[in-house]
Amino acid sequence: MAITTISTNSTSIALPDLDASIFANLNVALNTSPKMLQILLASSAALSLNTSIANVKLIDDNIKTNAITKTPLPTWAVYTNRANEPAFTVYNSNMQPMYGGYLRDDTEGQDWGRDWRYTNTSQGTRGTGHSSVKGTCYQQDEGNWLVRMPGHEAASGSDGQFAHGQMPEYIRGHWPFFGTMIEKSGYRPDNSIYYRNNEVRIYPRAGVAPLETVSMSSTYATWTNFNTGYTAISYNARTNTLALLEPRDNSNNYRLHVWKNANADRNLDAYNYKVGTLHRFMLEAKTAGTPTALTQTAYYYYNDFQWQANSSQNYDESRRKAYIVMGDNNIVGIARFVPSNITHYATFAPNFASTSGTLTTLNGVGNTTSYGIEQDTWYGMRYMQTWDNNWVAAYAPYYYYQSGFNVIFFNTQDPTKYYTGQWASTDWGAKLVPFKKDKFLFHAESSNSDGNVGMRLYVVDLGGLAKYGVESTGTTRANGAGIDLFKSTFTYSFDTRYQSTNYPTIVPVGEWSHY
Repeated sequence: MAITTISTNSTSIALPDLDASIFANLNVALNTSPKMLQILLASSAALSLNTSIANVKLIDDNIKTNAITKTPLPTWAVYTNRANEPAFTVYNSNMQPMYGGYLRDDTEGQDWGRDWRYTNTSQGTRGTGHSSVKGTCYQQDEGNWLVRMPGHEAASGSDGQFAHGQMPEYIRGHWPFFGTMIEKSGYRPDNSIYYRNNEVRIYPRAGVAPLETVSMSSTYATWTNFNTGYTAISYNARTNTLALLEPRDNSNNYRLHVWKNANADRNLDAYNYKVGTLHRFMLEAKTAGTPTALTQTAYYYYNDFQWQANSSQNYDESRRKAYIVMGDNNIVGIARFVPSNITHYATFAPNFASTSGTLTTLNGVGNTTSYGIEQDTWYGMRYMQTWDNNWVAAYAPYYYYQSGFNVIFFNTQDPTKYYTGQWASTDWGAKLVPFKKDKFLFHAESSNSDGNVGMRLYVVDLGGLAKYGVESTGTTRANGAGIDLFKSTFTYSFDTRYQSTNYPTIVPVGEWSHY
């Protein structure tokens, strides 16, 4: 038996039967990692070999849990289609152009299902029911409903770089019902989570076919069986907690279900997601029952409450749908759109020791005549997340032709931190895309790139605003205040392929990369 050792001046660990080359690499690695070496040597000196092995396993598990590979900072595209000649340029978070290209032909940018194409007319002049790539509701965290931008430059020697059209007829059966996946900072979610009626599903991110479907019943929750809920689901991978807001009737009485399951292999956002994970996650939590402390590995409980305001009981959008966040602090943020009335916000502090908690209604911004999901799945509230996963923007059209922009920005670590914003246009849509770590870029589609100014883009710096309490010009903004979406303006920087009478837009890129 060959015996090799890793040692300091006073202590050594004997490692039998290691190949010399393996030992040499291990020895170098450990001796250049003082903390790990200290743990190993202390364990060997004071404890049994089995305990030392257990300590090494703890180190390994901690590395797997915390040493994640961060996603590159967000990239985004300027997209234009003047005279039905679609083109794009992709930029990184340093505002530098990375690559560009075209759609193969103008029909790839149209809404095939209804035969409508992107043009330079305003959103409002297109008529009731029309939605184009410029419409406020046609973009969300998973991407744009009509065009998919490539995540990297074309390979050398290929026939060029192309974006691809998407058919919203398929997307609208899935994407409008995706809730929020809250990951660790810098890690873009791998999966999408879906809630509609009595079904909860896991999809590949931005997919249109589920990896797993669970039909809700008493097996998984104290389910009311009213079965009319949409979208209001949130999985927090940082706390291994799932929240779902179920309508109990048509009068804004809700049941908030909360599951936690930190058992091994129960991550609902696993890259290599395995069918059965959602089933096990909910079943094990339900079986564990009501917690005595939130530090327990697994539990399930529910709370009932009512939030009825601003005629919210009169629309399916506000009876059945909301965007929620299961905060790191176990407070739930709820953003809701009441068509033709208001886009507003509340928090709910659940109480695991009873079946009721505390609802706190907060600020909102008013809407004029506007459409929600009761008019079809083309309409209603959408959402976007920042790179650090600490901010969610839930936004709805101000006016019913998918025009204007009402938004709630709320924090996923502590949902009591939030801001509101509004662009009260009745003619044009608006867009957000993630920018840098904790910011968004905002674009109003009324921006004509005529002349040499180019596109006008605006930075919404939520991380800085929350930390220092001021906007870019020094204006103080308290928590819950309305913020100016047009404060920090970028011009002269963005290629739109044409600089005269052209109304481009910005589009999120599906896969962020460095090239």
